[in-house]
Amino acid sequence: MKKIFAILMSLLFVVSVFGVASVAAPCNLPDDITVRVGDTFTLESPCPICDGNYLEDTYLGDGVHQYKAIKSGKVKFCTNCGYPEYCATITILPKSLPMDFFMKIFGFGKKK
Repeated sequence: MKKIFAILMSLLFVVSVFGVASVAAPCNLPDDITVRVGDTFTLESPCPICDGNYLEDTYLGDGVHQYKAIKSGKVKFCTNCGYPEYCATITILPKSLPMDFFMKIFGFGKKK
């Protein structure tokens, strides 16, 4: 009888370890990339976002998220927001307009 209890307890331990490992699986950190305002990119099972409202999130199903850059800035995807060494940064640059080239030639739009 003791052998049966020992086998059942070890089986219970093995099954619980696999259950915890599947729940605590790490999320995917994106590569450090640069996008422009208005661009979209897709990530599969991303880590949570630690920064503000720079991205618009659309869930596509099966752990796939599509993000659209709303405004310029830096967004950090972190496994744990308290530890910056486990983060990936996405830089969002402002969209350059064709008028900017002509404004630069004539000297308009300079900040004082």
